[in-house]
Amino acid sequence: MSEKINLFFESMAERLTNENDLSDITYALCKTDDDFRKFFLEYCFESPVYTDNLIREYADEGSRPDFYFIGRDNNEYLIEVKIYDRNQHFDQYNKQFPNANYAYISNYILTDEDLCEADRKALPLWKLKTWLEFYEKLSESGIREKELVAGYLSYLREVIHVREFEKMDITKISCLPIFIGNIEKVANDKGFSTYSGAKAINECYYGRFFQKENFYFWYGLYLPEESIYIGLKNHESWITSEVKDALNKNLKEISESEFSEKPFYNSDGNYGDYWFKLKNDKYNILEDESQKDKQFEILQGFLTSVMKSIGIE
Repeated sequence: MSEKINLFFESMAERLTNENDLSDITYALCKTDDDFRKFFLEYCFESPVYTDNLIREYADEGSRPDFYFIGRDNNEYLIEVKIYDRNQHFDQYNKQFPNANYAYISNYILTDEDLCEADRKALPLWKLKTWLEFYEKLSESGIREKELVAGYLSYLREVIHVREFEKMDITKISCLPIFIGNIEKVANDKGFSTYSGAKAINECYYGRFFQKENFYFWYGLYLPEESIYIGLKNHESWITSEVKDALNKNLKEISESEFSEKPFYNSDGNYGDYWFKLKNDKYNILEDESQKDKQFEILQGFLTSVMKSIGIE
C-alpha cells in the first residue's frame, strides 16, 4: 500500500467514525471494487451473492436499511450496520420486507437484553455477523493485497477498535497499559464486553470489569501480591441465582491443581467475593516479552478455566 493511500485512510479514521461513516466508506469500496463487494456480501449472507444495484440507505415507508439490493437471482437482500448502537429493527424490517434475506453486522455480540419481544421473535431469520470477524477474514483473504482494500482494513481497524495482543513484561510500569489492553482483547474475544460502570482500579487493584448479559466479573492484577486474579461478587447485581447456585456447587469440586490455590470465598472482598488466582509459574511467563503467543494462551486459558469451573462456559 502506498504511503499516500495509507495516510488517506488513517486520516479518515480520525474523523469518520460513526455507523453512517463506516457504511458510506464500505459502500464506496463496494461500488469501486467488485472483488471486495463479492467478499463483503458473501460474508454477510454466507453464500455467494451478486448484484449490480447496491443501494445505500434505501428508504421505504419509514424503513431505511443501510444496504438494500436485488440480487441477480431476483431475490431481495438488506443489511443493517451497527457499531455500538443497540436500537434494533428486526421486526420492523421483517414486516416491511417480508421476502428479503436479512443480515446484521455489528461491533458487539447481540444479547437477549438488546431485544424487545417482537425483535426476539424476528431474529431467527437474520444472519448475525460482527465487524471483528469480517476484519479478520478480510485480513486473511487474497484481496487484502489490493491497495484500496489494505487502506480500508487500516480504517476499519481504527473505527471498530481492533485490539492486537502485545508482548509485555508485566513487571514494568510502562507495560501496565498493555496488560489492560491484552486482558480486554482476551475477554472480548470470548464474547464479554468491557464494563466501565464501576471503578476497576485503585491502589491495590489494577484491572477491568467485564460482562455478558447478567453476569459480571473483575479480571486484573492484585498489586500487593503481584498476582493475577479473576473475582466475582456474591450479589444478584453480578450473577443470577442460577449461576450462583452452580458456582457454589462447582467451587467445592474444583481441584487445587487447576489454579495457584483452591478458589476461595472472601466475604469482605472489594472487587469480588469469589477469587481465582493464576498459577505462579504462568505469571512468570508474563514477565518474558519474548513469549507473546504463550502470554496470550495463558491469559485466555485462565479466563476459560475460571468460566468452565463455575459453569458459565
